[in-house]
Amino acid sequence: MTARNLRAKTPDGREYDNGYVFVLDIRDGRITAFREHADTSSAVRFFGGSTGGRSLHEP
Repeated sequence: MTARNLRAKTPDGREYDNGYVFVLDIRDGRITAFREHADTSSAVRFFGGSTGGRSLHEP
């Protein structure tokens, strides 16, 4: 498991900043599963789109 922060600047100058957690299952030296967890409400606010009908403030 590792936690990382992704920062990037769009061509129009907007700053994207979001935290991620990556969980890898490793067996016999090979990755057998990969899971990514991010602050989806932050991504929706930045990129737009749908929250699937849920409020951005719901747990």
